[in-house]
Amino acid sequence: MDHEKRKKKKVLRKYILTGALIPIAALIGLVIIFFALGYRYDFKDKKLYLSSVLYLNSQPQGAKIYINDKSIGTTKLTNFQVKPGVYSIKLEKDGFKTWQAQTNVPPYSVVEIMPYLFYQTPEELNNIDFSNFIVSFSQKIFFTKNKTITYCDLPCDKIRSIDLDSYSIKNAHASQNKLFLDYGKYYLAIDSNDQSQQKYSYLNFKKIQIKKTIFNDRGIYVLDSNNDLYALNSEQPTKIASSVLDIDDFNNYFLYLTQNGQLINYDTNEKILIKDKIIANNYSADSLNIADLKLINYDNGTIYLKLNNDLFEFRNKQAFYIGKNIDKLITLDGYSAFLNSQGELYLKTPNDNNYQFVNRYFDEPKNIFFFSPEYIGLIYNKQLKIIETTTKQEFLISNFNQPIILITPNNETGLSVILNRKIVNYKITEGISFWQKILNVFRK
Repeated sequence: MDHEKRKKKKVLRKYILTGALIPIAALIGLVIIFFALGYRYDFKDKKLYLSSVLYLNSQPQGAKIYINDKSIGTTKLTNFQVKPGVYSIKLEKDGFKTWQAQTNVPPYSVVEIMPYLFYQTPEELNNIDFSNFIVSFSQKIFFTKNKTITYCDLPCDKIRSIDLDSYSIKNAHASQNKLFLDYGKYYLAIDSNDQSQQKYSYLNFKKIQIKKTIFNDRGIYVLDSNNDLYALNSEQPTKIASSVLDIDDFNNYFLYLTQNGQLINYDTNEKILIKDKIIANNYSADSLNIADLKLINYDNGTIYLKLNNDLFEFRNKQAFYIGKNIDKLITLDGYSAFLNSQGELYLKTPNDNNYQFVNRYFDEPKNIFFFSPEYIGLIYNKQLKIIETTTKQEFLISNFNQPIILITPNNETGLSVILNRKIVNYKITEGISFWQKILNVFRK
């Protein structure tokens, strides 16, 4: 009898234990599921919230990370689970300028922060002396040294020379692969690859005013005062089109704009714009007469046009008013930025419809350029600054003892600075790792 009672109690305890474990297991399962979905519980505020992921890296890696002034480690390809909110982030590394920013982390989101770290003192790689700077195009520069025309691709590891019989050159122009020398009665084109030479005559234009001349790898194009467009050659200029309003060359693509509103790519004969009047969004006038517009730039399918002091974008068959008194406009891979006469810097990324205000600079630079899509260089008379557009942080890269003629990136980590009589190449940050390059591809 006692045996039967003990057996029944044992079975009952088993059922009770099983009944208790089932809801506990279910609760643990729910906790695991909610945890995997990003839910966290704040015991201080006694609230459930959706966590976010904060990726922190830098170029170079190994910078100390401070979040809200609390040290949490060093940068590498890793991530942190954080509560949504605004964080003060600072990155420090010996020998590099401190990077810092206020970052908003929305709920259930991934925020990636991967800035450049610039040297406190840029590393000077090499120094190239020359007599006189002639002209530049993209990454190629031409100068004179020992009465010889010399040229190289930045950062000028290999220098080549061109020997000429005469040096009575009035002017010089460059394209990607050619140097054009103006002798007053003709142009001499020198191919920088094989140094072959070709003479272009423009004697037939001595009684006609030349409005604009474009030089590129395909040749020389002239727009005269009668609005006729010619291609120069060694014998007789060839007429291409009539009623042409404007011509220009962007990234070695020759475009011309006609009276009836056709913007034509000369290489492909593609008609990019077919309108004699266009309506511009956010502009006071009802429409823009194409005859009054000038070509300013062309990048990634976007046309930049100017009417007096007003600048417009034309994309997706629509015109957009950008602003007034804009003298400095730069573009790179779908990114564009401009500086207006008030010293205000604006930026637009490929994901933006409108320009975003970056900062105002009362000490207005004489020129601006893209170091990368996220960084804009400001060139002053003897000074270079780089602005990170997302944080508006300003980095003084270097002061020079000579006026700056040109500054351009020569690779992903360095700059070439052309001064009055020398080229100085600088390494301003460390090299990009393989995985950082992969991440940059996806970021773009």
